[in-house]
Amino acid sequence: MAHRQAILKKSTSNEKITKTLFPLPVRVQQLLDTYFPSPLIQCDTIPLNDFRPDASFNFRALAMPERRYFSFRRESQILSRIYEKYASSLELEDAYWTLGFSNSKFAGEFAETLVQALYRCPVIQSISFSKGPTSATSLSTRRSTSVSTLGDDDEYCSTLLAYIAGSLPPWVTSLTYDNVLDRNAINALVKILKTIDQRSSGSPQSILNRAQGRDIHSVSSVSSSGHNVGVFQSFAIRNNPQLGGDTLMPFFQFLGRKPLMSLRVLDLSGNNLGDSCCAAVLNIAFTQTAQIALERLDLSRNEIRHGVNVIQVVRNYVNQHRSNQLMSSAGYETWCSSLTTLNLSCNELNCGMVAAEIVSLLRNNVLTLKSLNISRNGLTGERDKLIRILIKSLESNTMLLDLDLSENEFSHRSIDHLLQKLSHSTKDILGMNFLQLHGNKPKLLSSHKLVLDQLLTKAKEERVKRYFMDKQKQANTYIEDEIEDSKAQVDHINESFSDSISTRTGQESRTNGSYSHDELSSTYHTSDDGQKWSYKSENENKSVPKERAKITVLFSAPLVWKDITNKLRPIEMLSFKEEKDLLWQCFKEASMDIELSVDNATTDRLQAAITKGCDCLHYSGHGHPNYLTFEDGKGGLHFLEVNQLKDLISKGIKDRGPPFKFVFVSACHSKLAGETFVNAGVPHVVCCQQESQLMDSAALVFTRAFYLALAIGRTVADSFEIGRQAVAVAPSVPDSVQEMKKFILLPENGKHDVPVIDVEPLSEWPGRTGLKENRQNEVQGLPSLPQGFIGREVDMYRLINDVLTKRFISLVGDVGIGVSSLASAICHYISERKSTMIAIETIFYVRALPLRGDIHLRSFTIPLHNQLVAAGLTSPLGVEASDDEIFQSIFTSLSNTKALIVFDRADTLQRIKDSQEFPLFLSSLFMETRNVRVLVTAKQALGLSSLRGVGEHVITLGPLDLKSTVRLFVILCPHLHTDYERRRLLELLVPDDQARLLPSDEKLTSRSIAIFKILGDGNPQKTFKIAYDMTKHEYRKFTQFDKTDSNDLVL
Repeated sequence: MAHRQAILKKSTSNEKITKTLFPLPVRVQQLLDTYFPSPLIQCDTIPLNDFRPDASFNFRALAMPERRYFSFRRESQILSRIYEKYASSLELEDAYWTLGFSNSKFAGEFAETLVQALYRCPVIQSISFSKGPTSATSLSTRRSTSVSTLGDDDEYCSTLLAYIAGSLPPWVTSLTYDNVLDRNAINALVKILKTIDQRSSGSPQSILNRAQGRDIHSVSSVSSSGHNVGVFQSFAIRNNPQLGGDTLMPFFQFLGRKPLMSLRVLDLSGNNLGDSCCAAVLNIAFTQTAQIALERLDLSRNEIRHGVNVIQVVRNYVNQHRSNQLMSSAGYETWCSSLTTLNLSCNELNCGMVAAEIVSLLRNNVLTLKSLNISRNGLTGERDKLIRILIKSLESNTMLLDLDLSENEFSHRSIDHLLQKLSHSTKDILGMNFLQLHGNKPKLLSSHKLVLDQLLTKAKEERVKRYFMDKQKQANTYIEDEIEDSKAQVDHINESFSDSISTRTGQESRTNGSYSHDELSSTYHTSDDGQKWSYKSENENKSVPKERAKITVLFSAPLVWKDITNKLRPIEMLSFKEEKDLLWQCFKEASMDIELSVDNATTDRLQAAITKGCDCLHYSGHGHPNYLTFEDGKGGLHFLEVNQLKDLISKGIKDRGPPFKFVFVSACHSKLAGETFVNAGVPHVVCCQQESQLMDSAALVFTRAFYLALAIGRTVADSFEIGRQAVAVAPSVPDSVQEMKKFILLPENGKHDVPVIDVEPLSEWPGRTGLKENRQNEVQGLPSLPQGFIGREVDMYRLINDVLTKRFISLVGDVGIGVSSLASAICHYISERKSTMIAIETIFYVRALPLRGDIHLRSFTIPLHNQLVAAGLTSPLGVEASDDEIFQSIFTSLSNTKALIVFDRADTLQRIKDSQEFPLFLSSLFMETRNVRVLVTAKQALGLSSLRGVGEHVITLGPLDLKSTVRLFVILCPHLHTDYERRRLLELLVPDDQARLLPSDEKLTSRSIAIFKILGDGNPQKTFKIAYDMTKHEYRKFTQFDKTDSNDLVL
């Protein structure tokens, strides 16, 4: 930034020039080192020592607190809220998001919950785990000294972190392990990479071409757009000197293989690899057939020393591919390594000839490096004549931008010689923009600093000017080419018209020069942007494009079921957001021509899928040994018997053959339902016989791996096995081998070695028709559900059915009881079921907005009007609009709209002088509209018997039952770390016969009454506060029921 300011000011004062020598402030560098523990990845993201005009320097870093993590549930919710906040205010793709953990330990369900959090937050691109000092002074010490070995207590933690690499979502492309891995962890990491490699598919031709097609003119960074062949683009295993080369050598075998085929940045600094191991890594980077395009490599602090093997690898590369370049012969070799950044700092290179060899090969761009770091190697100018070799090489080098010679031992005479030669260079510009000599022994003189900074400032100015000149030249060339193309296109079209008219004189419409769009498109076609025309041959016209694959996803989440006495029984609410996001990301990563339809599971929607036809059906919901649990369209459970399912399918298909090519039944006890689909003719059915919550970690891992493989054309059998193996190695899946066996492919002896998806690739998915959700209008102003919204299934069911049948409802309850949360929850539920709950098309959620510190009726009407404007139902009004104008605009826009309006906290209007304004407004609203329904939340009913014939229906919300109260507590309490601990405490505190009782029930035991009192008597807001405020001592006392009398359970 200092150099840019210098250019803008066009100043030549020495004061301006010397300022550019100053490094970043220590506090800034300390923050960057915390956010990006790997300096190599840091420089790739924030290129301070590079010239990359396209770099935005825009990143969001989330540094987690230093502590012991048993879970990531609470942090996940914070992360999701941060994501939602920025998602609406920023272009997420323009920012680089990184998540960092430092000096922390991990156990329990951390891996599982972290992976789930990353799937819910699809912007995190980089994750780092580091251990070491964090102060500014210790950071520099950390770079120059070996780190301590890991203790025995850290072995489990280290292995856990290694296994995370196998479960990360595809958008996490950068992973850093800094001083956190031991030998067992490296072995686990190798196992993970091997599994990913085995379940990978397709020919890595794009990467192979990228690696083999390099020449001197194409060594810039490779674009990462399009379909990702590998998984990671940046990987760092650093500061583990206890490992050594022998431990890490198996890891290097995966360079050039999935999931490291797309690797651009590799940081192996501080691992005590030695000469042989470093040579092996360089050999991969310098081998044409390695199928990897490694661009940045850090081998600093690895004790290369004499580097005999490193020198041999470099010489072999030059002799095989760059000999003509070395001799300045005419013509260039057809291939050169993609390596542009090499860090060999702190390797005691003064012991041998490695530095001289590398520097000499900068001549004529034999090594196409843009950045070379040989600092802190004890190098001198006299010995090996390194400075003379460097000067000779720089005279014919046009690619090197950054050369770091800092903290060596060059004499003043050597530095004088170097600067003098650079100052009198005969080249038009100095190619180098960054030459670092700080920390030299002896120290640089002030004259050295002045001359060096003058040289570099001039070089930067010239490079910036050259860049803009080239850019303008390219723009002019593009405009000229466009003009020539337009002329040629007009000539082609005129010739086409002339030929067509002369050959079709017998048709009057053709004689008049009239042609249909289809006839013209048979000869000419437009590009995707609709701007360019090109000719298509007849043979091309005869080719038939592949049909788009159609996948229908049906989710079932009923709220209640009725027992034999017709009493409503709650069904634990399922959230399918994570599964929806996972499927979305799978197909986005595959980027194939697939249409994904998402709907709720009712018999009508299943029949519609069969009638319209689709290739694959994915059902997800609660399981039952004898039924599929569908919804009844109003929030209730519809038991669909297997015989009914079979009849439904057979009547829908008649003589058309199998209704689907493939079915995935993601539900507990789903084998019977899967066999029903098989009997109906479906050739491939995957069943998921989970015994825990439906969308558990195993199902998440399996679903992602399976659908990704299926989407890119793998066979059903291969995709199924890939999904099973993904579960087997997933760190987030306890008892993974047993979990893997829960997935079944039917029929058991079927021919599954066939693909079910064979479509064309897309440049971007979903495109225009890739995703179809049965929801056209988003809920306006709807807040997200609070953390731990549970236990309200029956209340939701009743309120939904009242909303669907009545026009005016008041939902009332005590402070903290959750009336606003319940209103928000039913809005979310109805919004996701537009295809079945057709009485409501649009929802507006309005919370009173204080105006000038006071509450008025306009506190409701203005936010409502703004939401109507955002929905495109009315036009904006001026700030001086009267109440009557606002009212009329609202009534007119809603006159023929099927809408639900929620007025949250309407009791605040009772405090104003004109408290009757709101009832009058509602009365006019009901009179002017036909299909508008109103839900009001308040502490107490408004007391309105009738508004234009519409009566107020009052619903009072009571406390949670005992089981829901304790469940909320165990979810929120920070002293519980794993699902096992939560289940165990829930079983301890809640007997079956007390589970559904309320605080006022006479059947409560004294023990249950005491639990209710401690946890807030079923008031969710009180339970929240108690859970977070409870100390460890209070928690231990609370859980000692076998040893404590219930009368003493007062904390």
